[in-house]
Amino acid sequence: MPVSGFRQIAAVGSAVALIACLGVGSAQASAPVSPDRQFGGCGQSFDPWIWGGEAHWVNSCKNGKITVQGWVKDTDGLDNECVYVVAKFAADITEVSRDACGGGNKVAFKWTHAGSIADVELRKTR
Repeated sequence: MPVSGFRQIAAVGSAVALIACLGVGSAQASAPVSPDRQFGGCGQSFDPWIWGGEAHWVNSCKNGKITVQGWVKDTDGLDNECVYVVAKFAADITEVSRDACGGGNKVAFKWTHAGSIADVELRKTR
């Protein structure tokens, strides 16, 4: 028994709507890694940003140690918030940069610790 043209269109439309809904759900379940947090190894550089701030750092290694060197900059002087960088190294060592506060204020940082990987994150104060 053939299906009428109207029923075919309705069936196709329902299938497309279902696929679109499923596609949205799966996209939300596999959200991308935050652009403000970076696990990095030797020779990598990063340029993360968040609303109100940005940073740049380079990871370099020598003699079994990793160095994270860069800067953090406040890009919104009107929000009354500051930005800073936190880096976690091997052996539970954590370093925190000074706050960059006020539009355009840039703060440099440099840390060296044993290992070859650092977990570095750009954050905003409240």
